[in-house]
Amino acid sequence: MKKIFLSGILIIPILFLFNLNSVYAENLNIDSKYAIIYNMDTNEVLYEYNSNEITSIASLTKIMTCIVAIENIENLDTKVTLGKDVFYGLVEAQASVAGFKYGDNVSYRDLLMGAMLPSGADATRALAINIVGSEEAFVKLMNTKAKELNLSNTNFINTTGLEAMGHYSTVQDIATLLIYSLKNDTFKEIYTTREYTTTNNLKFSSTLKKISNGYTIDVSHIQGSKTGYTDEAGLCMSSIANYSDVNYLLITAGADYHGNTPRQLLDAIKIYSYFDENYSYKTLINANDYITTIKINYSKEKKYEINSPISITKFLDNSFDTSKIEYKYNGVNAISYNNVIGEKLGTVDIIYNNQLMDTIDIYLNSKINFSLISFLMQTKLIYPIIITILFISLLIIKKTFKKRRRVKFRH
Repeated sequence: MKKIFLSGILIIPILFLFNLNSVYAENLNIDSKYAIIYNMDTNEVLYEYNSNEITSIASLTKIMTCIVAIENIENLDTKVTLGKDVFYGLVEAQASVAGFKYGDNVSYRDLLMGAMLPSGADATRALAINIVGSEEAFVKLMNTKAKELNLSNTNFINTTGLEAMGHYSTVQDIATLLIYSLKNDTFKEIYTTREYTTTNNLKFSSTLKKISNGYTIDVSHIQGSKTGYTDEAGLCMSSIANYSDVNYLLITAGADYHGNTPRQLLDAIKIYSYFDENYSYKTLINANDYITTIKINYSKEKKYEINSPISITKFLDNSFDTSKIEYKYNGVNAISYNNVIGEKLGTVDIIYNNQLMDTIDIYLNSKINFSLISFLMQTKLIYPIIITILFISLLIIKKTFKKRRRVKFRH
C-alpha cells in the first residue's frame, strides 16, 4: 500500500537524485574499459563506467566527420573527383580504407557511406578536402561543432581517428554527439545502413555485418553502429538497438583485441541483454491518483482533494516493488476563495526506500466559491453578531412589553 505524507513546507531542497539503475561493471563483466548506455525513449543514462575519462576513440571520430560533412553539403548526389592528396600517408598509417582510387568520380553520398560502413579513411579525407579544401580546415569545423555541443572533453586532430597527440574524447561525449547526429535524417539513414553500392560499383558492408558474420553473432536487434580500433583506443563501438520495444544507445571503448575476439560487440550484446532481461517500465503514479486532502476555508466545500495531474512511468529493475512507493505532499494545508485557478499549491515527492524518485508540482484546478456563512462561522464573527442580534431582540421585546403595559394601564 502506498503511503502518503503531509508537510506544511512548500518546497523541500532536493539533496540527492534517485538512481535505482546503478549497476557495477564487474556485475556486467564487460571487457570494455569505458561504457555508457542510454534509454533513448526516456533520455536517461542507465549505466556508465568511466564514461567521463578521456581516451582515444579511433574511428568513432568518423561520427563527427560525417555529421559535419552532411551539414556542409548542399546536394549529396553532387560528384567530386578524388585527387592524390586524399590518399597520402594512409597506407603507411595502416588506416582502414573504403577502396576508392585516385581519379574516381563519386558522389558525396558514396563518400559518406564509405566513411561510415567500411570506416574508410580515404572517404573522410575526400569529404574534408572537397568540402573545405583541406583536412586541417575541416578539423576546425569538427572542433567548432564539439564546442557547440559542449563536448568539453573532446578534441580532434584528424578526420580519420588515426592516433595523434591531442586527439581524444570520452564515451559520454561521443554519446552526446551521436544523440545529436541521429536527429539528422541523412545521418541516421547512413548510420543504419548495412550494405551499399556506390555510383562506381564499389560494394560496402558495415563493419558490424562483417564482424557478426565472421562469428555468427545475432545482431538483429542492433539497428545501426560505428566501430573502431587502434592499439591505444582498443576495440570501440557505438550502436543503437531495440529490445522489447525499448530504444537504446550504447558507446563502449577500450576493449582488448587479444585473440582477435570481437569483444566490443560481445560487450554490447551483454549490456543490451542485461537491461532487456532485468528491466521494464514501472508506473510510479497514474493521472488522477488520490494523494491527500487539504482544508478549504470560507466555502461551502470543506475539503479539497489533491490528485496527481500526470502519470509517471520509469524504466526500472524488475525487483522494484511499486507497493512500497510513498507520496509526500509539501505545500499549503488550507486554501480559500483568495486562491485562484492555476496557482501552485505545493509539490508531491515520490519516494522509494527513502530515496527521491520524482517530484510533481500541484496547482489549484477548480474555483473556490466564497460563502459568507462559512466565513462568519470559521472566523467566529458569527458569535458577536448573534449576541448583537439577541441583544437587539431583547431590547425590542422589552420595549414592546413596556408599550403594551402602558396601553393596558390606560384602559
